[in-house]
Amino acid sequence: MNIKLGQYVITSDPHQLILSEIKIAKEGKNAGQEVTATIGYYPKLEQLIKKIITIEVRKDDIQSLQDMADKIDDLSITLSRQIREAQI
Repeated sequence: MNIKLGQYVITSDPHQLILSEIKIAKEGKNAGQEVTATIGYYPKLEQLIKKIITIEVRKDDIQSLQDMADKIDDLSITLSRQIREAQI
C-alpha cells in the first residue's frame, strides 16, 4: 500500500499502517529535496485517520467547539475523497 493524501503518505507492512509526512529537507545531504518523516505506526486505519485529524486540528486557530466540528467535518470529507481517488 502506498497512498498519498496531500502532505501525508500512508504505507504498510504485513503488521501495520505507517503514516509519514512529506517535507522539504532544510539541511544535510538532502537539503532542498522532498523527504518523508515517519509520524507513527498504527494497527488500524481508524487510528491513523484520527492522528491526521488531531495534527490538522492542532495546526489551526480553533476558537470554538463549532470551529473544531467544522474542521473535523472538512477533513473527513477531504480524506474520504482522497482515499477513494487513491484506490482507482
